[in-house]
Amino acid sequence: YVTDVNDNSPTITSSPIFVGDENQTSISSTDSTPSNAVVGADADSTAVLSYSIVGGTHENLFSIVSATGVITFATAPDAEVTPSDGYYVVDVQVSDGTNTSDPQTLNVYVTDLNDSAPAFTSSTIFTAEENQTSMSSTGASPTSGVVAVDPDETPAFSNVTYSISGGLNSSLFNIDSSTGVITFKDELGVPDAEQRPSIGYYIVDVTASDGTNSNTAIVNVYVSDVNEYAPVVNSSPIFVAQENQIYMSSTDAEAYSGVRAGDDDADAEVTYMLSGEAAELFFITRTTGDIQFKSAPDFENLGPLYSAGYYVVVVTVSDGNTSTDVNQILNIYVTDIADESSGSGTGTGTGTGTGTSTGTGTSDSSG
Repeated sequence: YVTDVNDNSPTITSSPIFVGDENQTSISSTDSTPSNAVVGADADSTAVLSYSIVGGTHENLFSIVSATGVITFATAPDAEVTPSDGYYVVDVQVSDGTNTSDPQTLNVYVTDLNDSAPAFTSSTIFTAEENQTSMSSTGASPTSGVVAVDPDETPAFSNVTYSISGGLNSSLFNIDSSTGVITFKDELGVPDAEQRPSIGYYIVDVTASDGTNSNTAIVNVYVSDVNEYAPVVNSSPIFVAQENQIYMSSTDAEAYSGVRAGDDDADAEVTYMLSGEAAELFFITRTTGDIQFKSAPDFENLGPLYSAGYYVVVVTVSDGNTSTDVNQILNIYVTDIADESSGSGTGTGTGTGTGTSTGTGTSDSSG
């Protein structure tokens, strides 16, 4: 009989390349017959092998069963956070209790799966000027469409396509499926700020998909008003004021207290300004057009500026675009009010004569 002596060192015979899917801990070698374990051999017939992790950049991320060599990630990996060189490095060794193999460096690759949905990175608030179909987002870096990013590393899993999937006003919009650029539909005509929804913006739902996973964003589109209309004066140019008071009213049925104007632009803000020789006698409220005398007029002392029988002032109505300012000449009439007057007098007369009669008379008159 020949007694076996432990005089041979074991060797590792399995491939140093292992592969595993992300989100699971198991891995397998790239041998022709893949194995989930490091495989060792020892020429001694009675050798009992044990396996261990002995180093490597990422040794703390792995576990190995000493009796079988089965190697796994300690925690399921994510392909989107793999090392910069694309694989993990761990050193393993096999021992027969007396002799040990040389360490073998394993390179472990993680296979990307389509497990992430695209995430929107752009603002979902857009603005468009009326009378044009294009728009842009309100983010720090404005874009003409939505932008979504898929973190999956494999291009086939991270290619994002866009579609309009709903929303109150979805029928008004187009979207480029590859770029996410959103526009108003040409065939429906350009948007008009004067006809935008009562809530002030349009609503459209945009879905970003990688073919398997998707996310949907609600996009709000605001249409900004363009100053395209001139103000229109709606009140009479004739005003009447009674003497001794500062207020006046127009000869309209509504008896306005000043000039009234409108503007068909949705966001128009109309302002009023006075000019003309008689303007120095009046105040005008810039935002409302209300006019009043600076001091109450006296019909008997209206001055030379009233020589035509009325004061003349010019009111300029503006919506901010000076090229469309509107001027209206106002005639302001002052009406006379009857002044009150009073007087009184008393007279007494006495006469005495010689004769058959004596008379005394008293009279009092006032007027």
